[in-house]
Amino acid sequence: MTGERLVIFTEGAAGSHIMRMYDVRRKNGQAVWTSQLAPFPTGWDGEVNRARFSSDAIYLAVSRNDDVTHVYDARMIGRGILHVFEHTSTTRNTPGVDSYGIMEAYWVENSTRRLGLMTGGNDGDHYLIAFFYI
Repeated sequence: MTGERLVIFTEGAAGSHIMRMYDVRRKNGQAVWTSQLAPFPTGWDGEVNRARFSSDAIYLAVSRNDDVTHVYDARMIGRGILHVFEHTSTTRNTPGVDSYGIMEAYWVENSTRRLGLMTGGNDGDHYLIAFFYI
């Protein structure tokens, strides 16, 4: 399944954000799934900074500039968000350096067949925030 799916995020009218998933094996160029992202906070110029599939392509982590990461089951993405994780600690930015929310997300696995998600931003916050049993 690796390399078979592509996800694109676009900003629409009135600050709405649309997520489209494509099967790159199809030649018609049509999205196999389209949906609105959960809204960003009022007055927030929302942006998706990173999206990453787990190594088995079952889960999709979507990290945003509002310090939130949403996890979807990519096989049933139309059912909505499985988990919401938020960075809530005090920002440790260097003075004069802007924070851009969660800039990176990595799926990690260990020998006990546990799947975890580690996220971080440019404010010095890095967390191992969740484990999923497979």
